Formats: sequence, structure tokens, C-alpha cells
Amino acid sequence: MFSVVHSQEESVDFFKLVELITQDPSGDFYLEDLQSQFRENPIKAGVETYRLMYYGKVFQTGFEKMKINGDQENFEKLFFKGKIESGLDYGMKAYEQDPVDLKTLYLLTASFSMLEMKDQEQYYGHQLGMLVEAILTSGNGKEVDNPFLVVTVGDQYVMKGILGFDSMKRSSSFDDFYIYDVWGEGDDLLVFALYR
Repeated sequence: MFSVVHSQEESVDFFKLVELITQDPSGDFYLEDLQSQFRENPIKAGVETYRLMYYGKVFQTGFEKMKINGDQENFEKLFFKGKIESGLDYGMKAYEQDPVDLKTLYLLTASFSMLEMKDQEQYYGHQLGMLVEAILTSGNGKEVDNPFLVVTVGDQYVMKGILGFDSMKRSSSFDDFYIYDVWGEGDDLLVFALYR
């Protein structure tokens, strides 16, 4: 359905298309219908479903790029304090609210791994892998004209960790459609664009 995004113009067209098809209640890819199908069996969902749900949530009523989910925040705090089991209830609530939240999926996968709960680790790890693949197909992440598209600033940090990119040097710029964050320097760059 979607091709890899290669330029700013294509990125804007991509988001316009995502908005058009995920907000049409009579369409096959209406976001609420995708979310219902996903909740029934997330393992059955393909990369396109993850891509539409992830980028489509930008157009959902009430979505705010900078808003922090309280359950996710509590989950993250307890996770980093080493209180993994105590945080899982918060993690599951955060997942129910947004099943394609990158940080929640990452922390759930890590939590179940630490607790040696292999079935749950594989279940959430599969979803994390599909979501990461959906983001990685948005660009090459090596230049401003071909960045990885993300929907929150926090997703940049999660992706940096997943990709093993350690540089903390960052420069930012923006245009009418995106905020660009370029991590690293020289030829060793990781570039993200946040849809405005």
C-alpha cells in the first residue's frame, strides 16, 4: 500500500494519505476499526497495520505529541527503579490506551524478559519489532531529506537505543511540516522528523 518515503514532499503526501484513509469511517483502514481488529489479534497484524496505526494516531482527537501518559510515566519510573513487577499493571494500562506506543512496547518486552516470562516477551517483542520495522521503512535516517518519521520526541530516544546509536550531540531545525532532529556529527548521523 505505501512505499518508502524518500523526500519531504513524499513525507507530507504520506501523512496526507494516512490522514485521508485512517479518518474515513467508511474506508477499509479507518483507524478505530484497525485498532479494534488489532486488539483482537495483534500478532496477525502486518507492518502496514502498524504503520497506519502509528502514524494515524497523529490525527486522532486528543492526540498530543508532548502529552505524557500517566500510566506510562508510572511504569517507566518503576521500571528504572528495578520494580518491574510493580510496574506491569501500569504498563498494561498504558498498552490498552495506545497499543502502538513505542516506549510502552519496549518497556513491556524488557520487563517480561527480565522476569523470564518468555511467552509474554515474545508476544510484545513481536509487536515491538513490527512497529520498529514500520518506522524504519519511513526513510533511511541518515539525512534530513530522508529521515525516520516519528510521532513523539520520546520515540527518537527509544529508536536511538534500539539502533545502538550513542551520540548525544543533537541539532534541530524545522519547516512548515516537520521538526528535524539530527543526532551525531560528520558521517555518523541519525535523523528524525516529527510531524508538526
